[in-house]
Formats: sequence, C-alpha cells, structure tokens
Amino acid sequence: MAISGAVFDCDGTLVDSMPMWFGVLERLVANHGAVAPEGLLLELEPLTLPDECEQLHLRLGIGESGAALNDELHEMIRYEYTHSIRPFPGLRGFLESLRDAGIPMAIATSTSEPEVHLLLDTLGLSEFFCDVVCTERVGRQKDFPDVYLAACAACGTPVETTWVFEDVPFGLQVARAAGFPTVCIFNDHDGRDEGVCRAGCDVFSHEYDDVTLELLQAYGAGE
Repeated sequence: MAISGAVFDCDGTLVDSMPMWFGVLERLVANHGAVAPEGLLLELEPLTLPDECEQLHLRLGIGESGAALNDELHEMIRYEYTHSIRPFPGLRGFLESLRDAGIPMAIATSTSEPEVHLLLDTLGLSEFFCDVVCTERVGRQKDFPDVYLAACAACGTPVETTWVFEDVPFGLQVARAAGFPTVCIFNDHDGRDEGVCRAGCDVFSHEYDDVTLELLQAYGAGE
C-alpha cells in the first residue's frame, strides 16, 4: 500500500479545536437558559451543524428554530476560528511533505465550508487543500462515507491509496469500512477511549511528528 492522496477531518485532526466546540455548544445552550444533559453533545457530534442545532431546538426547547440556533452558532464559531484556534504541532511540516511529493489533499468535515475556509485562511493553510467538502454539501452526516468519498474524488485518487486522517472513532470506522486506509490523530479532550481509536485505524499517533510520508509509503509493504 502506498499513498496517492490524503483526506483530513478538520476539527480535532488538523486543529486543536475540540475543547472550543464543546465549549461553544454549551455556551449556545446556556445563552438560552438551558443546560445540555450529560452525553447529549457527544451523541450529536456526527450530525451536520444544521441537524445538530435542530436537535438542540427540539430536545431542549431553545431558540426560535433550529435554523436560528444554527445562525447563532456560526457567528460564535467564526469568532473562535479567527481568535483562538491553532493547528496541531508538526502539522505544517507534514502537509509540506505531502505537497512536495505531489500528493493532493482535501478536507472532509461536518463544519460548514465558509467557516473552514475562514479558519484555513487565518492559519495560512489554504494552499495545501484542493477542496473542502462538508457534510451539508453531500447531504449525509459522518456516520456515512459520502463526505470522505467526495473528498477523495476531489483529490482524483483511488480509495485504497487515499489515507483518511481522523480523530473520532466513528469517523475512523466509517472511512475504514469504505476501503480507506486510516490514520488516527488522537486527542482525549472528550474522554474518548484510546483503545477504541487504536482498533479503528491502520496508523495511530498522538502527534504529527510521528507520522511521516515514508511511514505511510511503506505501510503494508511487508505483508
């Protein structure tokens, strides 16, 4: 197995933003005088943002509508993306190594495309990616492989040699089941199980400094 393309999740994989996400959702709920029950935000994590806001509206009775909550949430996200979010250490060097090797890269995300483009522009990372594909565009959330397949199509590379980089277990499992080799960039901000993540990927790492182009090129060569 070699590597011909790369598809990256955004939040929690490219950038250290998961604490922000749970914080901003809790603030959104609190702004409407409510408290999210334990486990609700994790349960809603695979959903698109409009669907997530619709569920918050329906389950907690907050906001005029799910769409109104979605607008409010996007304003909060835009502020955080331009003021507080940083890439993971070693990310830029790794992306440069893929770019210099002629490997196309795209993003597959549940976050809306305008916000992701804003984040990439703020961090100076836009140059690395040929496309940003969000679940809203493909019409299915991340417990289906559509967003990964669309990002792979943007790269123009075969599924079997296009590596998917993810941090969440359900994303790793869905991508792997669709035939992608997978890299887990692990973080435990939400208390996720490291063993589950290890079992759901081909390459596991806590940081980009341990994931190299040479490692991925050589993966499976001895099988």
